[in-house]
Amino acid sequence: MTQLRRAYTLLLSSQAVRQSALLTIGSTTTAVLSAIALIYVSRVLGPVQFGIFSVGTAIMMIVSKVGDMGLATIITRQLPRLHDDPQKQKEFLAQISQWKLLLTIVGISLIGLTIPFAQDLLNYPYPTLLFLALIGSIGLIIYEYVFLVLSAMHKFQWVGVLNVLQAAMKVITFVLLGITGYATATSISVFYYAAPLVAALIVSTFFGQWFFILPHSGSQTLRAEVKKHVGHAAVGMIAATLIANIDVLFVQKYLSTFETGIYSASMRIALFITFVSSAVGGVLNNRVARYQTSQLLHSYLRKSLLIVLMAATGFLCFLPFAQYVLLFTLGPEFSSGLIPMIILVFNAFLSLAIVPLISFFYAVDHPNYFSIGGILQVVVICLGNLFFLASYGLMAAALSRVAATALHMAFTVWYVRYALQIVEKKES
Repeated sequence: MTQLRRAYTLLLSSQAVRQSALLTIGSTTTAVLSAIALIYVSRVLGPVQFGIFSVGTAIMMIVSKVGDMGLATIITRQLPRLHDDPQKQKEFLAQISQWKLLLTIVGISLIGLTIPFAQDLLNYPYPTLLFLALIGSIGLIIYEYVFLVLSAMHKFQWVGVLNVLQAAMKVITFVLLGITGYATATSISVFYYAAPLVAALIVSTFFGQWFFILPHSGSQTLRAEVKKHVGHAAVGMIAATLIANIDVLFVQKYLSTFETGIYSASMRIALFITFVSSAVGGVLNNRVARYQTSQLLHSYLRKSLLIVLMAATGFLCFLPFAQYVLLFTLGPEFSSGLIPMIILVFNAFLSLAIVPLISFFYAVDHPNYFSIGGILQVVVICLGNLFFLASYGLMAAALSRVAATALHMAFTVWYVRYALQIVEKKES
């Protein structure tokens, strides 16, 4: 009993444990609220309208990356290293916010010109929803910026508030739309896109000194860091977004809107695990960025095996209840999506197992890992859908994701060993 009490005290005294607990609680709450919101919407809209809505959100997610272009990776790498110098933190964020503003204005303006062509290319004749996705991407850019800065500053309690606030707003507005009979793909999209922006603006008012400030002078060190990493980081970031959304666009183009709704709803079930992965990565990325010796990195990698074990156990626990999860959440209308849902949930757990290995690259100087890994996954998903989607339907889309993730895992394990050998050689 005394030993258990001592272990409990040691855990509480660990800053990493406290931060992980805060972020896990916030992310779990967010995941539950988001699941409730999207499950409710899928039931109210039905497969076809939900498919129309989901294509719009996928486009919004992809477009939002024009305001990042790899700056998220720069923030995660650099800001934790300035932890003890608030003035340099301010200078850093001032320049980052200026670059994000410029990228957003130029990127969104150029993409806006492609709306007429996108309707034909994607078999998506809904210009209003395309326009809303474009506007919604601006709100998401601001939301993700605030999220990243708070995470890098280790303000994890506010990260939790930010996440829970936007998810709660979605639940409340969606339920009100459903009760009043105004729930359509368009009305749901408006409030879905507005929630992150409103939440980010509310939370950022408490940290006015950190957000959206103009730089007084340039930093040659920061410019050199950005120049070195931003190209690879941009490719990696855009690839990650395509990985998460592009198969929905393939399904919309080559199959029916009904099947798009089925597939998108199945993805929402896997979203819960994705939130857990984001929470774990949010803590690990910012902590591992400080590890600069092979001894610390070896210790970290040994501990990361616990997450691999957690992912394997989680999927095995989910499997016997998969059918009940689908019926009690999405409803019988979506029953044809059972097998794709199981495959997508398996892929989500597989992705969770890779998270600690990805975080390793925030400590070492190998920016090309993100671009190469991202490109490999996008290529596999695109080829899988192009060659097999028309013949094998939703199974092909789901299995393409698994193939991409498995390849990424193999590549990551190899690259971790390679990078670790370089660190050890430098120390010897």
